Amino acid sequence: MLKFIVMLPFRILFLPVVLVLKLTFWLCSGLMCMTEWIFGLVSGILVVLSILGMIWVSVPQGIVMLGIAFLISPYGIPMLAVKLVTLTEVMAEFLWETVY
Repeated sequence: MLKFIVMLPFRILFLPVVLVLKLTFWLCSGLMCMTEWIFGLVSGILVVLSILGMIWVSVPQGIVMLGIAFLISPYGIPMLAVKLVTLTEVMAEFLWETVY
């Protein structure tokens, strides 16, 4: 009973924080699921264009385009976004387990 009374202000204080973190996680993960195939398609087109650029224009320009294609691919910037979204979920779960 004493623990409940002591933890009650913390529970009231951290409930909105946990809810915002959970909402952010679900919103961002939904957006990432919807845009993942778009980034894959764009990076595939850039890979083809960069190979054609290396053949017809110049090799350095093709290499730069390959780097951009890698950043847009699901293993580049979107993977960083996945890590950040996972971090928000981990923080929300940590607060939930600690306070509640």
